[in-house]
Amino acid sequence: HPGSASLSDFIISLSKRPKYFTIGHELVHLIQYQFATIPKGEVQCDIFTIARHELFLDLEPSYLQWDGKIDWETHKLDIHRICREGIRLRQENRKYIYWIRKEIEKLSI
Repeated sequence: HPGSASLSDFIISLSKRPKYFTIGHELVHLIQYQFATIPKGEVQCDIFTIARHELFLDLEPSYLQWDGKIDWETHKLDIHRICREGIRLRQENRKYIYWIRKEIEKLSI
């Protein structure tokens, strides 16, 4: 990512002209480590960023990986919806990341 989060100082650093996804991803890191509402980890950070708002869909995630070829521009709204549903399912099923990846793979071309 062209950005980083300083957890001790509670600030983010960004490259020039960052994408909204990068800004959102780094802000989610701050939330992850300050509060227990979002599980820690890069994959979880990508999922919660994508699910947050369509604004953050301007860049394909770096850490949330899936098998198969997915055209991000074509399916980013579908992936946004899948991530939102996966977070909702997390209440009942701790394998929500596996579920998200499998649902995304169904979009494969």
